[in-house]
Amino acid sequence: MKITGVTAPEAKLEVIDIEVKPDFEIDDEGKFTIFARTANIGYTLCTLTASTGDGKRSSLDVVLERPTTEAEYTSQAWEFVYDDMVREPSLHNGRIFLLTGKVVDILSLDGKHTFILDMSTSETAKQLVYVEYWGSMKLEEGQHLKIFGNRWGNKDNMPRILTQFMYKI
Repeated sequence: MKITGVTAPEAKLEVIDIEVKPDFEIDDEGKFTIFARTANIGYTLCTLTASTGDGKRSSLDVVLERPTTEAEYTSQAWEFVYDDMVREPSLHNGRIFLLTGKVVDILSLDGKHTFILDMSTSETAKQLVYVEYWGSMKLEEGQHLKIFGNRWGNKDNMPRILTQFMYKI
């Protein structure tokens, strides 16, 4: 994958969570090009961190897409064990999982849709998952969904899923 951007020309740039070619440079205008290797199909999350000599530091999460077919992607899904994911935020990062549940809160519908999915079948105990979706399906609270997505840590104390493949059920 090719990542390009601009930062302060004197900045030191770190790439966290993925393998990159180590010889990238920042030019006099702050432009850079990084070549990264993504081991997983679907979405891969990485963090770019720029720091300067005066102690200023800035980070940006970047989502890389390694294209795949719907059939290939969905055929590789694992069972999502909610308690394990909550307990260990880095467990199975990048792995594709199958989740089913109900949309309980829509956070954003701008470009990337973000929402909270409740996987629980109980009315008293919640199993909340933070979902980021790139696609065109119209979302509504109360809607039941089947989601195939890459797991990437936890966000706001909920397992985080990045997806492009989800279906109404």
